[in-house]
Amino acid sequence: MLTPVLRAARAKPGTRLLDIGTQNMLPGSAEHFTAFLREFAPSLNENARSNYAADFGERSIVKPGIPTLYLSEVLEPTFIGYHSLDICPGKDTEIFDLNLETLPRRLRLAFDIVLNCGTTEHVLNQLNAFTVIHDAMKVGAIVYHHIPATAWFDHGYFCYHPRLLREIAVANRYETVNLRYCEVIQGAPGGGYKAMTFRLGETGTPVEHRTDLQRVDVIDDVPFPAFELRAMFKKTVDDSFRLPLEIATAHAAPDKGAIGFYGNHARVTHLWRDMKARIGRLLS
Repeated sequence: MLTPVLRAARAKPGTRLLDIGTQNMLPGSAEHFTAFLREFAPSLNENARSNYAADFGERSIVKPGIPTLYLSEVLEPTFIGYHSLDICPGKDTEIFDLNLETLPRRLRLAFDIVLNCGTTEHVLNQLNAFTVIHDAMKVGAIVYHHIPATAWFDHGYFCYHPRLLREIAVANRYETVNLRYCEVIQGAPGGGYKAMTFRLGETGTPVEHRTDLQRVDVIDDVPFPAFELRAMFKKTVDDSFRLPLEIATAHAAPDKGAIGFYGNHARVTHLWRDMKARIGRLLS
């Protein structure tokens, strides 16, 4: 997952990455890490690159008695600067509560890449978490979300719909780089995920349907296929975080006095008019 994000951000010497929640790197292979280091740590000699790759490949697979591999360690020999915000201590980690704290001024508009890889679903205060992500991004920065969508029962507090990410993007004038479902495959080589492309339309209709699901969570003998959302967005303007407003099932158009607060108010008004017209056609 990391290489496409770095490429989308056009990572170069001096690039700064913020990890929302200190992340492990699981799983990978020595060959995978060799290719990664060749691209993002070109100053390493062949022997050093080989040693790093062998160590990373070994520790990216969870084994008793072997320290877990962290993203900070993988980026340490590269030209990319790493910083993390987490409520738990860790290497290159600043203690920070995503529920309660606002981003310090020194970290605002400071990062070229922000990663949210399985963190915000554990945070009750979603507004604050997404505000922190937005505030950390420079104009032109990439945010990457890798978050649960279906199943993952009791993994955290939330699973996400694509609508949320799409409408946050509209409200804040992000450019959509990609947005897709990923089927969770246990033990697949090179990262453990198979991509399922997701249409970026009003309804979010999948363009490919899969039936050969590899991970299924079961409750009361009912199988639930496990999917995650992977999404990349690019920040295009320097503005404060704007809320989206979701009214797909509202009984009336929103109050004009209230709607101006929301970043996607023009789209909300358009959607309401479109929905009203559709209902009228159905009833006629």
